[in-house]
Amino acid sequence: MEILRRFEAKTVVSLRVDPGECIQDTLEKVVAEDGGNALVLTAIGSVSKLVVAVPRLSPGKENVEVITKELEGTFELTSLIGGVGPAYAHKQANSHLHIAVFDHDGSVVGGGLRPGTTPWLPIQIQMLLHE
Repeated sequence: MEILRRFEAKTVVSLRVDPGECIQDTLEKVVAEDGGNALVLTAIGSVSKLVVAVPRLSPGKENVEVITKELEGTFELTSLIGGVGPAYAHKQANSHLHIAVFDHDGSVVGGGLRPGTTPWLPIQIQMLLHE
């Protein structure tokens, strides 16, 4: 086992992301205003547009390519996890978040959260802010 990092927690923030707002952009804005980082603790709600990055192994299994999936409909949010802020910066984003949702048939889809994912109904998110 290796402890990767220890940090001092500041506070827990509870927020609502409304329909039409980009989930990732909203979380990054809230954390940037605080000047620190945050871990997403829990989230509940529904999504009308889902944009995720999904890794796919090439047929020869030599390379991994990342494809972007975009879906529209009504999806229930089952999981939103990861970190937001400079400590978690990933590629061009100031966060590294994963999301999973299910549709009316119970089919589950998920991946790395990308800008453009928006709520169908308000989503409630709790984050632990830290340095």
